[in-house]
Amino acid sequence: MNHTIAEAIDSIGPEWAILVPAVAKEFERDAQTAAYASAERTRLARHDEFANRQQADDELDFSAKLKTYGDAPGYRDVTFTFDLEPVGENQRPTVRASIRIRPEDGERIVEHITGVHRLAWNRSNGGRPIDAKPDEKRPRWIDKS
Repeated sequence: MNHTIAEAIDSIGPEWAILVPAVAKEFERDAQTAAYASAERTRLARHDEFANRQQADDELDFSAKLKTYGDAPGYRDVTFTFDLEPVGENQRPTVRASIRIRPEDGERIVEHITGVHRLAWNRSNGGRPIDAKPDEKRPRWIDKS
């Protein structure tokens, strides 16, 4: 309104000037609430789009790339976080999934992965997995019990 801050404060008087911080906090809170609501609407829209595609396709096929993993010392739960890239259509969004492996599932998962790798590296099958890189060597962990 073409006033400096000092002129604006002078024009509203000291009684109203002491209320400015409280009013500013209300505006800030309203802005944060509006921003959160907008982010939530976007998240829900993406979820709905994803759910609609899932219903249309019945199954979604993803290629998973490990981003990080974690555990808490003394506990047996392990969490893996993957970025899931859709296989096929490029229009689907990338999904980041954190998967918590329960203690009762850990042994079965490790046995299965180890068995798959052992079979792929089995000398009677030519000694190399089909998807091995030219300079890739047989991992030592495959033969550990």
